[in-house]
Amino acid sequence: MVDSAGPTAGPTAEATAEATADPTADPTAALKRTALAELTTLAVSLIIGLLVMPCLIFTVGQLTLGDYARGGLFAFWRDFLTGLVHGSQAFWFVALAPYLLVWLVRTTRRLWRMRVA
Repeated sequence: MVDSAGPTAGPTAEATAEATADPTADPTAALKRTALAELTTLAVSLIIGLLVMPCLIFTVGQLTLGDYARGGLFAFWRDFLTGLVHGSQAFWFVALAPYLLVWLVRTTRRLWRMRVA
C-alpha cells in the first residue's frame, strides 16, 4: 500500500544537504584523511623497498652476473639491511625508490594537468 504522501522519489532533505555540503567545512577531517593516505602510501612503498626491491635486484643479478658470492637470497637481504643500518646512500636510495617514484608520478600528473588546463 502506498502512503498518502506518495512514494519517495529521491533522497531525503538531510541526505541532499550532506551531499552538497562544503567538503572543506571540516579542515581537520580532510587533513587527517590526507595524512592517513600519505602514511599508507609511505608504508606500502617502504615494504616494497625493503622486501621486493632486494629480491628483484638479487634475481636480476643472479641472471646476469651469476651466483651471489656471499650466499643466497637471505644473505643478500641481510647485507642489504646491514647497508641500511650503516647509512649507505645507495642502499637507502633502493629502499626509498618506490616512494620517490610515487612522488615523480604525482608531480608529472600535476604538471600535465596544468599544461592541459
